[in-house]
Amino acid sequence: MCDEDIVGIVECVAGHDPVMCQLATDTPVLGSTHQDWHRDTPALFDDALETPSFQLAVNFR
Repeated sequence: MCDEDIVGIVECVAGHDPVMCQLATDTPVLGSTHQDWHRDTPALFDDALETPSFQLAVNFR
């Protein structure tokens, strides 16, 4: 994805030259329901319940 508007927004949040480390899809299957807020990756530190933000998700519909 190299949309100048999207890259501009991401760079404002994440800084110059961000790295896309994951490409995923949110594809519902028949009978699925909305999910509660959750994390898709493990915590950064074993001894902390919450960690600083370290990822940014950009979703398209």
